[in-house]
Amino acid sequence: METRLVIHLHHYNSSKTYFGRLHDAFRRSLKRVKHFHSALASTTTSKIQTQLVPDSGEYIMNISIGSSPIEALAIADIGSDLIWAQCVPCKECYKQTLPLFNPSHSSSYQKIPRKSIFCNALQTATCKENTCEYSYSYGDNSYTNGDLATETLTFGINKPVSFPKVVFGCGHDNGGNFDKEGSGLLGLGGGKLSLISQLGDSINKKFSYCLVPTESNVSGKISSGSDAITSGSSAVTTPLVKQSVDTFYFLTLEAISVGIQRIAFKGSSKAITDAYEGNIIIDSGTTLTYLPPEFIDDLIPALEKKN
Repeated sequence: METRLVIHLHHYNSSKTYFGRLHDAFRRSLKRVKHFHSALASTTTSKIQTQLVPDSGEYIMNISIGSSPIEALAIADIGSDLIWAQCVPCKECYKQTLPLFNPSHSSSYQKIPRKSIFCNALQTATCKENTCEYSYSYGDNSYTNGDLATETLTFGINKPVSFPKVVFGCGHDNGGNFDKEGSGLLGLGGGKLSLISQLGDSINKKFSYCLVPTESNVSGKISSGSDAITSGSSAVTTPLVKQSVDTFYFLTLEAISVGIQRIAFKGSSKAITDAYEGNIIIDSGTTLTYLPPEFIDDLIPALEKKN
């Protein structure tokens, strides 16, 4: 059985200092938060487990695309839905180290009709010869445009698992804050187009991930199906809260403790949600934690007193 390795992207992208990479991550986070605020006005269970490698506030995972699988490194993003990769022919694309996916070399590649429910799930889509062309953008002004299609995607470290007819974007015009070692993005949100929603019953509608610190020399992992279950005496859980936007995963922040002082959540902002329940979004693509100003006004004095 073939074993796949994920190579840490810092081995390639050594031109920037540690603080330079942090600056880039913070800038992306600020733009993503603005995006969130505007966005809110088969029965057999398979197991997937693959590595998540940290890179300047993002996490990269290894996948393979096509009937004759070509390797790709994709950003794992639970704050968006679309799965996409840079494809041949590429009109306007960011520089990529790995070979671009060529749909003409894969017998399992098939464009999606314009009337498909998946095409209708896109905010921006057009019709070309009765097939679906998509346009998708992110909070940091990055974007991808191309053909919506189905293809075989393969995941896994030691025991690869393949899933046929996964809907993804074959990107012919892509740009923004993407590193040359990456091939695209893997949307893990709650919307119809995300990997989690598409695999559904085949992974028993379960996935989990372990994220290691940004500058760690080890890798985290993402698991699904029965491998996604986390248990043990040290396991702590919190419920996800359903809100009007399917893509985002909402949690309820009750308080922050500084030493023995517990500061209850306070916020009047309507940007995220009108209700107390589900007052914060969890997002693997955002580096910083953002809190309402009125809550920070209570939190800062407690931190200053503790120091």
